[in-house]
Amino acid sequence: MSRRGSGSAEGLALGGLLPGVGRKLGIGEVTPMDFMLAPGALSAIKIGTLYQKKNVQPCDVRTANTVQLAANLPRPAADRPQPFSKETP
Repeated sequence: MSRRGSGSAEGLALGGLLPGVGRKLGIGEVTPMDFMLAPGALSAIKIGTLYQKKNVQPCDVRTANTVQLAANLPRPAADRPQPFSKETP
């Protein structure tokens, strides 16, 4: 007896992802590491969604979207994190 809605999102997503991009594994577009990292990424999205549903007060969708987009605006070069370099000051 199966319960509706009790399946794992990760299993469903990977089950749909593997047939779609599995053939590209041989030509370097998708690596096995991508498949190894995918469950962690999906779990992080799920945890973030559950946290948001529990702890964030409802607000206007347009306002929330504006805040999210503003957080991703390009920053001036001086404010950007610099890549690691071997040189030390």
